[in-house]
Amino acid sequence: MERLRLAGALLFLSVDGCTRHQASNVAPVLFRGEVTDATGDATTVPGVPRPPDLVQASVVVTDESVVFHVRFAPGTFDSATTAVTIQLDADLNTTTGVPLRGMGVDYTVGLGRFAGNRATLSQASNGEGCPRPAAPCTYAVATRWPVTFHSDGVETAIARSALHGFDGRLNFRVLAYVRPEGAQFSTVTDQLPDFVKGPAPVR
Repeated sequence: MERLRLAGALLFLSVDGCTRHQASNVAPVLFRGEVTDATGDATTVPGVPRPPDLVQASVVVTDESVVFHVRFAPGTFDSATTAVTIQLDADLNTTTGVPLRGMGVDYTVGLGRFAGNRATLSQASNGEGCPRPAAPCTYAVATRWPVTFHSDGVETAIARSALHGFDGRLNFRVLAYVRPEGAQFSTVTDQLPDFVKGPAPVR
C-alpha cells in the first residue's frame, strides 16, 4: 500500500518538475528544492555524440514520500546508457556519511543504467578500505523503488521513512554518467549543481 501511495505521488508531478495539481488524498508538499544548469556544458566523451547534459533537478518532500525528478537537454538522455546518481546529505551534517565536496553523503539514489527499471537507494557504509571508526567510504544497497522514464529524464519516489532520522530537509547533488561501448569505466559528463558550487538545498 505504501508503494502505491508513492506511485500516486508521481502522477501529480508534471514533466517540468512543477506540481500541476493535488487531489485531496495527496499529501501536501512540506519541503522543496530545485536547481537548473546551462545547456551545452556536458563533458565531451569519445564515441558518444551527445553526452548526457543535465538541465534541471528537483526534490519534493511530503509527510509520506521524497520525490526526485531529473531532466536532461533534448536528445542527451537514454535510460539504457545514461546513469544518474543523486547524492543526499539527509542530516545536513558534513561530518556524517561519505565526505564529498562539501557534503556528508548519507544516501545515494541510483537511476538508469546499472539500476535497471528500479531506483536504488543506497546508504553510506564502512568497507574494507574504511573500517570503523573511520568515515564511511562506500555505499550499501538499502531498498529499491519504482521509477518512471521520460524522453528527457527520469523520476522516482521513495518512502520518507526509508531515510532514517530524516526531518525533511537535505542537500543534494546530481551526477550523470555514460560508459562508451568497450570502455572500462564510466565518465561523469555533468553535475548539478556544478562541482565549483555548493550542493542544492531542500528547505
